[in-house]
Amino acid sequence: MNMTDREFKCFTNDVLDLYCRTKISEVESIFIKLANVAPDTFWRWLLKNNRIHQSLINSSVYDALDTLSHIRSLFSYGQNIDKSTVVRTLNSNTRNMKTMPVILAMNNLIDNEEVKDILQPYRDIIELVASFMSSKDNPIDENDVLQDINTIKNLYFKSSFVDEEGSTDTIKISIQQKRVNMLQNLLTRFSDDTANAAESSGMSELATAIKSGILAKPFTAGLNKYINLIEYDSSDIIFCKKVVEYILKKPQYEEQWTDHNHDTIEMMFMNRSGNLSKEDMIKIIEDYEKKTNTINLIENIEDSSMHPGFDFSDKITVDKRLNPNYLFLLSTFFVILRSRAGLPTGFAMNATY
Repeated sequence: MNMTDREFKCFTNDVLDLYCRTKISEVESIFIKLANVAPDTFWRWLLKNNRIHQSLINSSVYDALDTLSHIRSLFSYGQNIDKSTVVRTLNSNTRNMKTMPVILAMNNLIDNEEVKDILQPYRDIIELVASFMSSKDNPIDENDVLQDINTIKNLYFKSSFVDEEGSTDTIKISIQQKRVNMLQNLLTRFSDDTANAAESSGMSELATAIKSGILAKPFTAGLNKYINLIEYDSSDIIFCKKVVEYILKKPQYEEQWTDHNHDTIEMMFMNRSGNLSKEDMIKIIEDYEKKTNTINLIENIEDSSMHPGFDFSDKITVDKRLNPNYLFLLSTFFVILRSRAGLPTGFAMNATY
């Protein structure tokens, strides 16, 4: 008998409820097997529908489910989870760090009838995160998290229902829209990184400006008001154009390349601006290659899971994020990316500034 996606979720929850009542190990074993099927399907759907961000009270709820799915792909349900890997993943970038309070709130919602079908497959990860975090003074409103998970759940089930009915009206995202989405993702990530650096340095006015999207404006029309750039090399603009061309090519514009793109750009611009030595770059790349399982990548080339970035956050200090030359490269990159993604901009591609 073939099950629809919705029926499979209901069956999985029924098995879980049976185990909770009976504590029979064989029933637990069945649930563990079932629980390892659902997240992969859900994650694929989540990555293809990143515009859900706009429908949420707190966009970090989407990011938290994305991060949990990524960790789930590393450790199957029922398998011992390496705490250090989880901690490293959560601290790998600003976006992931913002998900920790949300995951802590999820720990209190995990048995809630409204959302447990979404959260149960991540129970062990959520409980592990909660074990090394204090729930005291958690700034996240659990009701907002509950509402956002429900929003995602309803959209997911609606999508599953349409697929089950054999609809031919599946929305295909155009290449241009994928490029715009990548622009949005990268701008959000770099804006968060830079705004946090500005806030920690007491530059609240700059932080506010960055949050408003000023990174995507030409330096002379935006950051120049807050950051003093003494001089720049015109070859930097040519360099930024090359980075933009790299990001716009397939498969880099695909959603799952966001982490890898972010870290690649950051590493290249940090090196170009003198904040990261050539030796540092070589070491970062070597470490990345050592940790990367090439056989897995080849065998799962069609998998839409998130491609990991580089792990070098320990080398990026606040002052490096606020370095004028680094910020000039970032803003120039985003202006050119805006133009190449088909969005209006006052920047002429054949001009320098």
